[in-house]
Amino acid sequence: MLGREHIPGRRLAVAGRQQVAGAQLPAFVRALQASLADFAMAHPLWFLRGTPVTAPLVDQYPAVAAWLGRVLGFGHGSHSEMSGEEAMAIAREATPAELPDEALIDGFAPGQRVAIAAIDYGVDPVEGDLLFSGREELILRREDPRAGVVHVHFPRMGFRIEAH
Repeated sequence: MLGREHIPGRRLAVAGRQQVAGAQLPAFVRALQASLADFAMAHPLWFLRGTPVTAPLVDQYPAVAAWLGRVLGFGHGSHSEMSGEEAMAIAREATPAELPDEALIDGFAPGQRVAIAAIDYGVDPVEGDLLFSGREELILRREDPRAGVVHVHFPRMGFRIEAH
């Protein structure tokens, strides 16, 4: 069982205290690679930095501010303008990525017809053939006359799956 020091929010608070003490900090919350914890914790700090009134709450800790800079440095990716028809053509011509090697869980069979829906909002189910049911994600195969075969990925947390 992990101790309290392994809770991401607590780790950032500890980082602030360690910085005051002059300790060397890792590049990211969980070590040398960014994780979901980094991006989840960066969002509220980014928000605090957005106004002159609250920015000092982050900026008074240079190591935390440097960490935030590293996380925000990932940016938003790149995009290009395209029409809906162009997007559909790209989807239709694309080959879905390979499935994870992890074994299926939950007793569902590959190819089984299922519906997946969020449990809190946007609860309209999406139907398709189950390709993957892992610890952290679900993948459905759907076929659309305009987009062709697509694999739709859902996070495991916050979604339910039902046989159809």
